[in-house]
Amino acid sequence: MARDFTERKRAKEVIREWKDRYELIVAASGQVAYDYDLATGAILWGRTMEKVLGYGPDECVGGIGQWLDWLHPQDREETLRKLHEAEAACSFMDTRYRLRHKKGRDVWIRDRGFFVPDATGRAARQLGMLEDITAAVQTQEALRQNEAKYLGARQFSQLLLDTSPALIVAIGLDGKTLMMNPALLDLLEYSAEEIQGTDYLTTLIPAEDRERLAEVFRRSVTDDKMTINDK
Repeated sequence: MARDFTERKRAKEVIREWKDRYELIVAASGQVAYDYDLATGAILWGRTMEKVLGYGPDECVGGIGQWLDWLHPQDREETLRKLHEAEAACSFMDTRYRLRHKKGRDVWIRDRGFFVPDATGRAARQLGMLEDITAAVQTQEALRQNEAKYLGARQFSQLLLDTSPALIVAIGLDGKTLMMNPALLDLLEYSAEEIQGTDYLTTLIPAEDRERLAEVFRRSVTDDKMTINDK
């Protein structure tokens, strides 16, 4: 009897040691482990919940109802749809949504969990991890906004080129024509496809002016304060 008691005690100690190690690994990853009991609606949250959402252990006892209260209204429909689909199939779920931090701000969460079936094959529990991805989402949004600004500026520049009455040409360092605006193309009666990549001097400049203009081009490349309009 004493031996059985000792073995059971040791087994509990081993389980507790592994649980502590697991909690340390989860804490180091910055994620929150959870165990959702579908029958009762209770959710057991890992100790890192306070770090991610600001709620202490005594404040995380509201189960699925509390999680729904934290869930951002704009993410509710899509998140619940994915949750119910994974539950019905007793399968893995990987989704992201926003939860309300204790201080009132939104925290972007990546939720990865899998449903565990009971003896009848129906989902009984969901085990998973919550990961704070707020920084990554904010970085993606900043990049998207910068890209939108760049595209907007590029479109505006193109509009100016397309509508300007001025005669505009871009020439590469190798003397090849890169582009002309519509006003100049119309004057010369060329299409953009015909002119692009041609040698600017030999194609468009009279022979008697080529040497002088070629020298101007060479000087403009070596002298960053000079333009081809300088005499």
